[in-house]
Amino acid sequence: MTILALMGLLLVFHYVVRGSLQHNELRQKAEALHARALWRCNKLQDHVVSGICLSRVNAEARKMALLQPRTPHDAPEGHP
Repeated sequence: MTILALMGLLLVFHYVVRGSLQHNELRQKAEALHARALWRCNKLQDHVVSGICLSRVNAEARKMALLQPRTPHDAPEGHP
């Protein structure tokens, strides 16, 4: 019985770690896409068009951030 419980705990641990790694990988990809989009906006010659582009990119980033589940690491200081 003890071996089964240990195997179950190891399996749960495996899935938690795997999920965390996948979440971090997706976050890194999203941050890279955002940085690339910001770079493109900043390269635009027209300041008005560049500002509009930056506004859209940042609005999309905020929208995506709201859809993501918050972890204790993401919480601002002083907030759980």
